[in-house]
Amino acid sequence: KMKTPPVIANSILPVLEEMIDGEVIFENDDFFIKKRDGRKIIFNIEAEGLKKLGQLWQLLMTNSIAENSILLWDEPEANLNPKFLPKLVECLLQLSRNGVQIFLSTHNYIFAKYFDVLKKDSDKILYHSLYFDDKVEGVQVETQPFFQLLQHNDIADAFNSLLERVYDMQVGGK
Repeated sequence: KMKTPPVIANSILPVLEEMIDGEVIFENDDFFIKKRDGRKIIFNIEAEGLKKLGQLWQLLMTNSIAENSILLWDEPEANLNPKFLPKLVECLLQLSRNGVQIFLSTHNYIFAKYFDVLKKDSDKILYHSLYFDDKVEGVQVETQPFFQLLQHNDIADAFNSLLERVYDMQVGGK
C-alpha cells in the first residue's frame, strides 16, 4: 500500500477497489493494479476505464484530491463499464460533499442523469451547456440546476431521438 488513506477517501476507496477488483501499487517506478487474486496488471495495459478509476484512487491516496481542492475530469465515464456509472457518481458526489470542487465534461446521457437521480437536496450541482447561437457571437453558456432543464442539450436530444426510434420500431411505426 502507498500509505494510510486520507479521511476524505475512507468511504470512496473501497468502492473504487471493488470496481477495479484490487488496489493500486507502485513498484520499480511503475504503477500496477494488484488484483484481489494476486495478479499485478501494469497500468499501461489495463483497460482504459479501470485505469481512470485507478488514477482517481492514486489521486486520493496521494492527497492530491483533498478538501478545498479542484478536480477537472474530461469524460470520466468514457470506456467504463456502464454498470459502474452509479458507483462512480456516488464517489464524485461524496467527494463534493467533502469540499472538493468538481468540473466534469460528458457526452453520456445516463452518466449525467445519474447525478440528478443520486444527489441529495443539499448537494450543489449545476449543469452547463456550451453552444453556438447564430444571433450572438462566440460560445454561449446555459446553466441549470437540473440536467433536464437545459434547453441547449445535444445529449438529451440525441437520447430522446433514440427513444423515439425504439418506440416507433416497437409499435410498428416507421
